[in-house]
Amino acid sequence: MIKNIDTMNEEIFLIDDIVDNNRINAWWHTILTYGKWIKGFLAYGGNPPHVSMNKTGDPDFQEKLREQGGFSPLITGTWERNTWYMNVSQSQEAFTNAASKAYKTDDGNEPYWDKDDKEWELKTNIFEHHPLVHNMIDDIWNTYKPHFEEALGVQVKDYNNCYVHAFQCGDSSWTHQDYMDYSAIVYFNSPNNWDLRKWGGETLFFNDDLDYCRAMTVPKGGSVALFRGDIFHKVTGVSWEAEFARNSATFFFDKK
Repeated sequence: MIKNIDTMNEEIFLIDDIVDNNRINAWWHTILTYGKWIKGFLAYGGNPPHVSMNKTGDPDFQEKLREQGGFSPLITGTWERNTWYMNVSQSQEAFTNAASKAYKTDDGNEPYWDKDDKEWELKTNIFEHHPLVHNMIDDIWNTYKPHFEEALGVQVKDYNNCYVHAFQCGDSSWTHQDYMDYSAIVYFNSPNNWDLRKWGGETLFFNDDLDYCRAMTVPKGGSVALFRGDIFHKVTGVSWEAEFARNSATFFFDKK
């Protein structure tokens, strides 16, 4: 099933009923058993900081944020929280190429690793995972890619970057945009053990002024939120009642 759920009739799609529960459970248990998690920022403030991140519109303030890095404490007055994630991008090269594009798009802002006095600061082993994890991510991508192309009406390149997240009690994300043509969030908690009524973790999609929620998806295992990357979106907070982390794989990719 493919359904356009955008009230503005653009590009936000819900894809569901593609795989059975046994396959979803297999993906979930693979992550629980073989996943290698690291702590990362929840802010998503470095693409680069947008008016949605500070509401000032002050170019001098924006520049100060960029000088301090994408995740400046000046944005909120507090240090951003961390959450657990895995970077399962195709490679470090694929990740850096896409991230550099994100920084340079529109305003020419240079990523830190392209500046003369900076070096690549991420550990290269964050891209290396158990073979079963990489196989699982490729299986998810190969399963849904034809449905992405059917929904969008265009051919797409293979995914460049991919993150697997574990949002736990109290975790959420800031409203942000993604940096490639399209993004797809594949929810893969077992459908039988995530309470969609109470546990939270929904994905909200906004208009450009951030004063209207144009669509929402719940983290039902096996379903996918497919959308144009420049649409503002965020993950809502996971409830204290949740007995498990909210797990999903987010793919970033371009059209051909």
